[in-house]
Amino acid sequence: LFLLSFSRRSAGCVVLSLLPLGCLSPYLPHSIVNRFVSIGSFSESSIRYRLYTWRGVLRMLREHAGGIGVGSEAFYAVYPRYAVSGTERVMHAHQLWLQIMVELGIGGLIVFLWLLLLLFFCVAQGMRDLHGGARAQTVAGASALAGVLVMGFFDYVWYHMGLISLFFAVGALTTLPIS
Repeated sequence: LFLLSFSRRSAGCVVLSLLPLGCLSPYLPHSIVNRFVSIGSFSESSIRYRLYTWRGVLRMLREHAGGIGVGSEAFYAVYPRYAVSGTERVMHAHQLWLQIMVELGIGGLIVFLWLLLLLFFCVAQGMRDLHGGARAQTVAGASALAGVLVMGFFDYVWYHMGLISLFFAVGALTTLPIS
């Protein structure tokens, strides 16, 4: 994402870098190859576990649309009543967006999405107006935040207060480029 956003000419580099990765696959350990091949397979245990957890979280959200409060203690106190069998001991939603809704409710998710929209407009303006190192800083920060948000679709990435702080610090630095 960084390379594609920073320079249109880098698209060729991205495509060319995929070729050596494909050639390395016969030399990678079997466990790594199996892990990549199992991505997206519903028979794989961690994917099934997440799907069952999300089902329980969605049940919980039907009754607690305003949120249950912040923190793993609140989640652990309420979630077991809605859990699918085998996922009763889950400490978080295993999905950032669901976790925000569980903790802060729909209103909290709307505020977070509004913040992301404002951040997007700052990044777009920076990519239009900035050059050199300042533009690189803006694109790098936006790429890092985008990576966290995409990963957040499949896991809860803010399980530690330092990670939440880091996310918002990078967001702030992305909007205040070095001149």
